[in-house]
Amino acid sequence: MDVQGNGWFHDAYLYIFILSSQPTDAELAELQALHKELEKAAKPGKAGKANTTQFFAINEQFHMRLLAIANNR
Repeated sequence: MDVQGNGWFHDAYLYIFILSSQPTDAELAELQALHKELEKAAKPGKAGKANTTQFFAINEQFHMRLLAIANNR
């Protein structure tokens, strides 16, 4: 599965995670879906601002799921 990020650090972090924890395709798909939700929350809405409350809630969910998949709680 192709994993794309926003910059070299993000990419390196995800690739290290993938190599070290060997997540399933379903787990990677789940993380990609959360990442798409993050991107959506980060885009300016009608008021011209990103939904930061939603962004940070999804961001926490993404990283907690990342830790759970890696068995690093």
